[in-house]
Amino acid sequence: MKDEIRILHAITRLDKGGSAVNTLLSAMALAERGYRVDLVSGRTGEADNRLLQRAEDSGVRFIVDKDLVRNIHPVRDTLSFVRMFRLMRRNRYDIVHAHSSKAGLICRAAAKCAGVKRVIYTPHGHVFYGYFGKALTRLIIFAEALLAFVTDRIIGLTTAECDEWLRFGIGKEDRYAAMPSGIEFDELKREADEGIDWKRELGIPPEGRLVGSVGRFIGIKGFGYFIEAAEEQAKKRDDVYFMLVGDGPLRGEYSGMVASAGMEGRFHIVPWQENIGAAINSLDIFILSSLNEGMGRALIEAMFFAKPVIATCVGGVPAVVSADVGILVEPGSSRAISEAMDRLLDDPQGSREMGGRGRGKAIAEYSAARMIDDLDRLYRELLGRA
Repeated sequence: MKDEIRILHAITRLDKGGSAVNTLLSAMALAERGYRVDLVSGRTGEADNRLLQRAEDSGVRFIVDKDLVRNIHPVRDTLSFVRMFRLMRRNRYDIVHAHSSKAGLICRAAAKCAGVKRVIYTPHGHVFYGYFGKALTRLIIFAEALLAFVTDRIIGLTTAECDEWLRFGIGKEDRYAAMPSGIEFDELKREADEGIDWKRELGIPPEGRLVGSVGRFIGIKGFGYFIEAAEEQAKKRDDVYFMLVGDGPLRGEYSGMVASAGMEGRFHIVPWQENIGAAINSLDIFILSSLNEGMGRALIEAMFFAKPVIATCVGGVPAVVSADVGILVEPGSSRAISEAMDRLLDDPQGSREMGGRGRGKAIAEYSAARMIDDLDRLYRELLGRA
């Protein structure tokens, strides 16, 4: 019986972002299907409170581990390991499903020591480039390779992500499964219907076109390259405007770049919105400028709203953005982003057709229901209850 299956989901933090949404949706849906679900995370400062409340209402039990932090910290990491070990021994979970790098390392090791039946890991991308120096990166890869031996399944968000992990020598092919992050499309549409029309809110004229992106303002997201590409476009087009939605430590730097380029009236930096669907739906073109990305959840959301997308060719993104739904560009190049903008802005009809194909692909391949069905099937298979 599924109501006898005890699951512990673990994630380093539940801050706004694709990995947190994926984890919360998974925990919530499994609880609604009769699983007993606990979710442990470190302290969170920028959570999606509406989704947290929905998960709690569904029966998910939340546990906060104050020592589960993103940065390497030998003392706190040890304390977190001991706390996770005790939690797992006390509750005798059937499955521990770890998400994100730090929680993945600590909780998989604790699960092995605690005798948990099955251990699953969804890394949501990786930190093998773009985050740390060479020595620390090599250490992380070594640790991931060791823990792969005690992990029953490593779930990549795309087949490309799985292949990339294998190229780093981590685990064997039969331990991997590709499972795209699912989107609640009905909820996303409701957000858009009830939300702000950002073109009107920002005073953009009816004939104006809005190009934008959303995400945390951190270096790995590459938003500086988007701003530089926007500056190039602003020099030659009067009818194109730009919007970047989010928050983070680089907000001041990005605002300074916009001011230095004299784009205050053309490039709008908007604080993070609970109703992100409305923000994405207001765009004419969506940009993903990341230097490293597991899948790019916001890409799927933009495709659902029939927006043509421009995305960097990193991580699992090429599995999402085929040539018929968007344009892939090299990472770290504002020129490549600007040239892709030229292609879409100069061909409005082709852009609309591209967006329409993207919507069809998003609905067919990336629904939350499909993700949960796949996860449910995997759990039952690993426990011999299929």
